[in-house]
Amino acid sequence: MDDERRKRVQAIQTSMLESECVRSVFEDPQRDHLRGLIRLTVEFYYYLEVGYPDWRPKLKPLVESHGLGGNIEIELDDLERGYAIASIFSGIDSFVSISGLYCVLVGAKKSKLQWGNFSAHSFEDQFVAMFHDFEAEDDFIKKCRLLLDLFKLQIVFAGMYYDD
Repeated sequence: MDDERRKRVQAIQTSMLESECVRSVFEDPQRDHLRGLIRLTVEFYYYLEVGYPDWRPKLKPLVESHGLGGNIEIELDDLERGYAIASIFSGIDSFVSISGLYCVLVGAKKSKLQWGNFSAHSFEDQFVAMFHDFEAEDDFIKKCRLLLDLFKLQIVFAGMYYDD
């Protein structure tokens, strides 16, 4: 993870973990889960925006020598998507833990995701717009709801593109 991403993750983690709600209700394991969801969500945002450009020069020779003879750019895209999906799957336990805790918090909100308006074509735009709302939000309860909704979208992405 490059320095800009790391700083962005740390800034969001700090702002959320310093909230009174987290200090008074979350135990250390839940704090770790929250940190993880934030990191995975920021990383996924970057994946959608720019992919993993630092990987390509390192992976390209490997793909060329061990590839299936197809289009190298497509194979690199597939590797990036596979990594993003594996990262999402690694965060499922954290999502379940924080979701369970969130729903008992005073002022907890229901998801605002509207699945009727959802499509694979609009996925990236929806995620990016919601991510910007998440970053701008100062209220912990609202910010946490946005984080959970963003991770739900990531789970949908993983389901749409997972190919074992």
